[in-house]
Formats: sequence, C-alpha cells, structure tokens
Amino acid sequence: MSVLRWLLHVLFRCRHRHLTRVFTIRNRTYQVCTECGSEVDYSWELMRSVQPTPDRNEYAPLNGVSREQVPLG
Repeated sequence: MSVLRWLLHVLFRCRHRHLTRVFTIRNRTYQVCTECGSEVDYSWELMRSVQPTPDRNEYAPLNGVSREQVPLG
C-alpha cells in the first residue's frame, strides 16, 4: 500500500461512532455502523463493541481500552 493511500485511510476511515442497537442472529452478536454499513462485533461481557484480535480467539475493545483499565466501581 502506498504511503499516500495509507495516510488517507488513517485520516478519513470510518470511526464507527453511530451504531445501531445490538443484534444477535445465528449466535453472533453485533451492531451495524449507520455511516458505512460495517458490522461491528459486540461483547456482552464487556458491554461494548469489540474487534476480533488476529492472534487469539478473544476480543479486544474497539476503542483500545483493555478490560483491566476499565474501573469496576
């Protein structure tokens, strides 16, 4: 990928800020971005949108905050 294309992708990609309610269909729980139409996985454990991690079979928070950083009280 060229440097210019990468820079444009980083600056102007969809941030998925406007999401629909949570859907659970065929054992998959997700939300849909109303701006770009992407399906974003949702975790009931974390109670937030997540993205699958490529190296593990777990999920990482979509906003980059790990579960350990979230206050529980």
